[in-house]
Amino acid sequence: LNFGQWHVSGAIVVDKNRDPFTSFEYAELVNRTLIAYITQYPKAKVYFLGTMPFGQNARLYSFPPSDFRNDVVLREINTAGMEVCHHIAHHSINRVNCLNLFEMTNVVRDLSYDLSHFKAPVGFQMALAVMTMMCNDK
Repeated sequence: LNFGQWHVSGAIVVDKNRDPFTSFEYAELVNRTLIAYITQYPKAKVYFLGTMPFGQNARLYSFPPSDFRNDVVLREINTAGMEVCHHIAHHSINRVNCLNLFEMTNVVRDLSYDLSHFKAPVGFQMALAVMTMMCNDK
């Protein structure tokens, strides 16, 4: 599982008078989602990949802002999501695993073709990290 960018961007806010998700709301969403998955699929393992940094572009600097995905916000929601993931992983008898993509990709964000998404060589390394985690999972 990997989600969060749109929740904090402000793009999926149904009520235009409502602010984007806070880190607390995001943590609640991660908690509900992970619990739902391990409840609905009792024999499956769940892999939570955190969220990645988002490139600095004009949407972040417009007024009023049309996007709220800056480093401070994304690091905060990623930290909140990873804390929830680790808590659930600790109590779920090895059924939930967490991979912090934010820290993995933050140092190479300049290799993104659109300031948001990664192809080779970064995409390959992320896929390799996920596959290694899955294959080493007992």
